[in-house]
Amino acid sequence: MPAPHRVETAAPASSTPTEERDIQAVWDEGLRELEGELIRRRAADRETTSGPARVGPAAVPAVGEPRTFNVLNAQNQFDQVGAVAQWVGTRAAIFVDTLAPAGGFTPTELKQFADRFDQVIHPAVTSTFGSPSDLDANGRIVILFTPAVNRLTPRNASGFIGGFFYGVDLLPTSTGSNAGEVFYVLVPDSTVLHSSARLKAQVTSVVPAILAHEFQHMVHFNERILVRGAVSQEALWLSEALAQMAEEVVARAYDGVDAVAADTLFRGGARVRARRYLQRPDTVSLVVTTGQGSLPERGAGFLHLLYLDDQIGGNVLGRLTRTTRTGVANVEAESGRTWPDLVANWWSAIYLDRPGVGTGPLTFPATDLRGFLGSPYPLTPTSIGIGGFSGAGSLWSSSAAYYIVTPEVGGSTTMRLGGQAGGPRAAQSVLRMRIIRVS
Repeated sequence: MPAPHRVETAAPASSTPTEERDIQAVWDEGLRELEGELIRRRAADRETTSGPARVGPAAVPAVGEPRTFNVLNAQNQFDQVGAVAQWVGTRAAIFVDTLAPAGGFTPTELKQFADRFDQVIHPAVTSTFGSPSDLDANGRIVILFTPAVNRLTPRNASGFIGGFFYGVDLLPTSTGSNAGEVFYVLVPDSTVLHSSARLKAQVTSVVPAILAHEFQHMVHFNERILVRGAVSQEALWLSEALAQMAEEVVARAYDGVDAVAADTLFRGGARVRARRYLQRPDTVSLVVTTGQGSLPERGAGFLHLLYLDDQIGGNVLGRLTRTTRTGVANVEAESGRTWPDLVANWWSAIYLDRPGVGTGPLTFPATDLRGFLGSPYPLTPTSIGIGGFSGAGSLWSSSAAYYIVTPEVGGSTTMRLGGQAGGPRAAQSVLRMRIIRVS
């Protein structure tokens, strides 16, 4: 009989290390924390939960119209920004900061942004997730191109902040609110006046996905806080996963019409984050306990909702958005499945899914995951051959480690999963081992 195969693990830690966090994720996390405080204050003040009165400008913006906006800065204060309406579509009204550097977007290029939003992003996101508010009664979402966003990124940083939505704008009695639906995005800047250089091609490539992502956050805020009167935010890991799925929903709207746009503009970021997760899933928590976490953690959230959407269907993404439930409880209620079974099946599907394996719970029925992520597939389980093996390490909360065990022909194999130093596992760790025979 061969020696036993044993995998030891310590009790799970509470969250994942933060060395891989990116600057956009850190900024987004701070925004969601600020929104959480605003929501708690709103609930404590017993403001109406039936939706705020329309208090902003009532007329549709006209091209050439000036307006002043409050824009959150890196010190959590507000800069007053003067801007002019440069293009007004059926759903988007594009304003450009008067201090934007020369050589920025032309009216034709701004129209292309508006057309993407009007014709694809807005209908795809609203048909899936729900409706935005219209506090200012103008039927438009303002997209403000401003170097105030460029200034949020320190010079020579490895990444950059491309844009954001901040829920204060949908709470008109709050300090700094613009009392209407506004996105803030960076501008092309070859002058390095406001931060490091951001060329027009780079800005053009990132803004569409930002609009899809942030529009889901805007819709989510309306459906959860304004319409249903929730007194707290959605868990940040799930909120971020839903916003990432908005990028995929828009990509699907482009599939078959403009495959290049679908892949380059809307799927690139999700692929990167998902691949980062699959490279070391044992070090990444799905249920992030503090903030939105690292790029790999975001990749985990995206892959989890991609699986849930494939398996459950029935517009589960919209149902997760239009509720006051939170986190795991929300997922269990809308999927009709227990969390331990759901994540175990998802972890299995991540490795097993491939063309021709069927449509059971251990697959992504509507997605060719290996085709989606590209070659080489980033998940490579540790291979254990014939003979004894003992492994030790730590597993983060809601994380998984993968092993391929090759037993001796005609022999037997013993597998044990324990706590520290091979001893009993801690009761709160709820460690599980799933064994799947593959050929």
